[in-house]
Amino acid sequence: MQQYPEDNCAYKVRKPLLPFIPGPICLCIGFYFLFWHFAAETYRYLSYRNAIEIPVAEVIQVKLDRSSSSKGGAASTVIASFDYDFEGHRYTSHTPSIYQGGDNFGSFQKDLFTKIQSFAKQGGELSCFVRTSSPDSAVINRDFRPSRFLISLLFCTAFLGLGGVLTYSSAKG
Repeated sequence: MQQYPEDNCAYKVRKPLLPFIPGPICLCIGFYFLFWHFAAETYRYLSYRNAIEIPVAEVIQVKLDRSSSSKGGAASTVIASFDYDFEGHRYTSHTPSIYQGGDNFGSFQKDLFTKIQSFAKQGGELSCFVRTSSPDSAVINRDFRPSRFLISLLFCTAFLGLGGVLTYSSAKG
């Protein structure tokens, strides 16, 4: 009598891999938001808390870059270069804020652009913040922005949670 693989349990039906794929993808997206947005922005904010405030010597360039999406939303990014003097040396910074990239959360980008542009055109007072441990980097704005903090935390938590649930449920069967 001929035996078939199902009879002696030597052959098992494999589960398809497709249900397992979305979980790790969501986990990767969640870790991206955790490390490259939430943790990086928190680190930059904390690293500039004890920075020294000094006057900006000259604004070299300032512009407000607006990009629009296909859904009609517009994100703004301040692009600026400025010189400052620290401990007898002149430095140039290309980082107007501790937050990298643009956003459309309120009027932060527009207000920062207006502040830098008015100094470039009319003079007055404009300060930047320099870390003593790294004097070659300075920012004009180091304010904590709850909206950026919360949106990064929201995306991080949502994708890590969804990825964890999907990975667990597909592994459990």
